[in-house]
Amino acid sequence: MLDRGARPLTSLSTWLRAAGLAPRGKTPTSLPTPPPTPPPTPPPTSGVDRPFSPDELALLGVLSTTGQHVDEIAAKSGLCIAMVNTALLTLALENVVVEGPDGFFRRAKAG
Repeated sequence: MLDRGARPLTSLSTWLRAAGLAPRGKTPTSLPTPPPTPPPTPPPTSGVDRPFSPDELALLGVLSTTGQHVDEIAAKSGLCIAMVNTALLTLALENVVVEGPDGFFRRAKAG
């Protein structure tokens, strides 16, 4: 291909010029550095030694210290009943939520 006029791309500026993307005037020799990414916000903790899953976080955003039926929790969280039941069971086993009578759940009191 070199015999037909192909040129080796040996630097970023050569590639940018070949692709027609080089700005007029000064050609950059390296890619711009992206701004630093802020550290992720840690999830709320409640004495649990692991981060909460997205489903658990969704439920914790819906639950209060007043009992709510599992159907109401599913409707408010937008999760299906199976996902809600799985997350509620896990949170109940870790004493983050308390199961009441007849499918009602509430947040455990902190302390």
